Amino acid sequence: MSGSASTTQAASLLRYPRRFKLVAIIAVLLLAAALVVATLAAWRQENLTQSLREDTAWVVYKLDRDAVQLLNHLLTVAHGPLTPRHTMS
Repeated sequence: MSGSASTTQAASLLRYPRRFKLVAIIAVLLLAAALVVATLAAWRQENLTQSLREDTAWVVYKLDRDAVQLLNHLLTVAHGPLTPRHTMS
């Protein structure tokens, strides 16, 4: 009888209360949710960075094109090479 009582007492000590199981499950779910949010934030950040790179490349290309067009227009208007003037008073 003493052996049976000690095994039931040991078994009851190994069982966790229902509250503890619930808290553990909720903690694991919250951790998983936090990982999902962090992953989505990192993915969105990568997309924004790529978009910014493309926009920057387009602006640099457009600026270069506009500068060349302006230089060609000035050369056409001046009918000759452009030389810088220094006007110091």
